[in-house]
Parts: sequence; C-alpha cells; structure tokens
Amino acid sequence: SPEQRATAIAERMAQDGGQAATFMTRGLLNQLITSLRIKTGDLTEAEVQAQQQQRAIMRWLPVVSETTGIAVEELNTAVTGGASLAEAIKDKGGDVAAVEAALREALKNTPDLDQEAIEDQITSVLNTKVTP
Repeated sequence: SPEQRATAIAERMAQDGGQAATFMTRGLLNQLITSLRIKTGDLTEAEVQAQQQQRAIMRWLPVVSETTGIAVEELNTAVTGGASLAEAIKDKGGDVAAVEAALREALKNTPDLDQEAIEDQITSVLNTKVTP
C-alpha cells in the first residue's frame, strides 16, 4: 500500500542517517537555484552547459592521472585553460590510447551503457573543450 511504501522509504532514509534525503534535497535545491539564476539572467544556458561539461570531464581526472602519471592539478589547469583532455594528455607526454583503455575498463560494467554509448562517452570526455 502507499502507506507501507512511505513507511519503508522513511525507515531506509533513517537507517543511513538521512544522507540519502540530504543528497536528494541538495540536488533538487541546486536544480531550483540554477533554474532561478537562468530566469533572472544571472546565468545563461551556455554557462550551465559548460559547467556540466566540465564536471563530466573532472570526474575522470583521477583515472587519467593514475593511468598517465600526470597530476590531477596539471590536467585540471590544462582543461580549464581551454585544452581538451586528449590535448592535455598529449602535451604532458601521456598515452591517450592507455587512457581510452582505462576509461573503457571503468565503464564496462555500467548497466545503462552499451558498447556504443561507452565509446561515445570516452570520445566526449577526451575531446570536449570546456568553454570558459
């Protein structure tokens, strides 16, 4: 019943100390704030898209760093400076093919991604340039 479902959800959220609820609340608040900032002209859709692109790339910097030996900070500086991740790797003497393999390995067990989607994501992560 709906009441039993609501009780079960509340119990699960209580078990994790409210972390899931806090995480969900933060996500919703961030979306609301972003929406309001766009409506007021404080933020443009292009800026939001650039932030999303940057987050998508930054999430993989530890894997790239471990694979290439290039410090995360160096990669971050290059990417935020306008280089693609592939360009940053090449400029620092890293092996882009090894990074592709490491990303493929990291993504292979993602349930929602088939092989084509994995390859698309790898291409996007390596070749997208974050617009300042």
